[in-house]
Amino acid sequence: MRQVTSAVEKKWHFYRSREADAVEPGRLSLKFYVNKYGKVEDLKFTMKDANPLMEDFTIEAILKAEIPPIPLDLVPILDRERLEINYDIVIHP
Repeated sequence: MRQVTSAVEKKWHFYRSREADAVEPGRLSLKFYVNKYGKVEDLKFTMKDANPLMEDFTIEAILKAEIPPIPLDLVPILDRERLEINYDIVIHP
């Protein structure tokens, strides 16, 4: 879990700084799964209260994050061989 969120945060902060002039306060909640190969599946917003630019670069950060494969010893205990991730982003005014 830590490796996934760390990889996403690294990309997210890169994209956020790239778009710094357009970033506004907001909040997003997302749910997605990481399969055993480290690929994101079934990404969806569970709550959106942010501008469209923040939504776009958040999706881009998640999809382009360098997520490692799930360790083989963990795969059998996961539902459908994938890890569920609930991810929240808040930018305060």
